[in-house]
Amino acid sequence: MDWTLCEKRIHQALTDHPEDTVQIMHALKICYYVQEKFDPCIETCEKLLGLYPDTTDIAETYNVMGSCYEGKYMYDLAIQNYEKSFELDPESGDCLKNLGDLYTNKIEYEKAIGVFERLAKVEYWEIEAFENLGYLHSLRKEYNQAISYYKKAMELEPEESFWTNQVAKMYYMDKQYPESEKWFRKLQEDSPTSAEAHYGIGSCKQEAGDYYLAMHHYNEALKLDPRHPRSLNNIGKLYFDFESDIKTAVEMIEKAIEYSEEDDTDIRSTAYLNLKRIYKQIADHDKADYYHQKFMECFGFTYEEVDEGGEEEEQEN
Repeated sequence: MDWTLCEKRIHQALTDHPEDTVQIMHALKICYYVQEKFDPCIETCEKLLGLYPDTTDIAETYNVMGSCYEGKYMYDLAIQNYEKSFELDPESGDCLKNLGDLYTNKIEYEKAIGVFERLAKVEYWEIEAFENLGYLHSLRKEYNQAISYYKKAMELEPEESFWTNQVAKMYYMDKQYPESEKWFRKLQEDSPTSAEAHYGIGSCKQEAGDYYLAMHHYNEALKLDPRHPRSLNNIGKLYFDFESDIKTAVEMIEKAIEYSEEDDTDIRSTAYLNLKRIYKQIADHDKADYYHQKFMECFGFTYEEVDEGGEEEEQEN
């Protein structure tokens, strides 16, 4: 949509139809917000607050103002407006969702958890709240709490395999590998075409020291999704660690990097670290240094910062 033209027509409508000022200004507010023109959007919202006859519309306007202030990195004002929105319309979860996301992005997880616990009490927002609460508790390594919330979401959406996958992942992260494998097998039963299920089972087998079964399940994952980066990366690691097949190991790990998303620092950093280990062991120091640099760049470090900070501690998958 040509928002510039849209904005021009809305301004003309204000002149031509003064009897519809409220509805037209409402459209102008949205037009400004979509274009991220936060200052004129806030100004329009402030004018609308004195014109809206309905509390719901006023609450929605405070929510939009909160989003604008958040876009301007004025977080205290954003929080005030989100809270005001919820105070006026406690049956709407939009403002609480925005507030919870704001605290999450600010890495204020305790406050974010408090907001999403409030959101869980708003009708029709329970699943959204449970997903975010599971995620936040996982960030705090509170895996039992995370599992509890994902299971609550599963009770509301029993047909959704996403929750089964999340529960399996949490058990894995908590190093409860037999329980994790059980849930990944449930995911496999519910979603026979899920590469994630085979990858998860393979990861559990690898942690149990059953490397051949781990390799089997990673290969099964690749049959379902030949571009599954985590399976490729782990296969590469196993080829290096237990088969001493450097050529195949490097090929697999390089494919993992190629097929991963650019912003997937988890898989990319692990793959770069695996390549560094390989080249370091075969005394190819130039390539080892190169992949060390790529590993550190995943976390925002420059080459100079890497050089000054020394090498990172070795990590395992």
